[in-house]
Amino acid sequence: DHILFLVALCVVFIVKEWKRVLWLVTLFTVGHSITLALSAYKILNIDVALIEFLIPVTIFITGVFNIIHLKREEANANNINLIFALIFG
Repeated sequence: DHILFLVALCVVFIVKEWKRVLWLVTLFTVGHSITLALSAYKILNIDVALIEFLIPVTIFITGVFNIIHLKREEANANNINLIFALIFG
């Protein structure tokens, strides 16, 4: 599911935008590491069933966003994926 989410985030970028993809993967890793640390130190305690439900929901939201902004060649649309990577990570 992590790789599927990263693919959903990266699909909007072209090969020449490899630096943005690198930032995206880095932000996902940072976001994921923060949530893992918060969980490991019992600062954040969320039901596993809820998390397992939210994982495909975030993939779906990202996919829908990509489809909506498919025809728009805006940098802002791609920047939203960077934010998704950090928050949903």
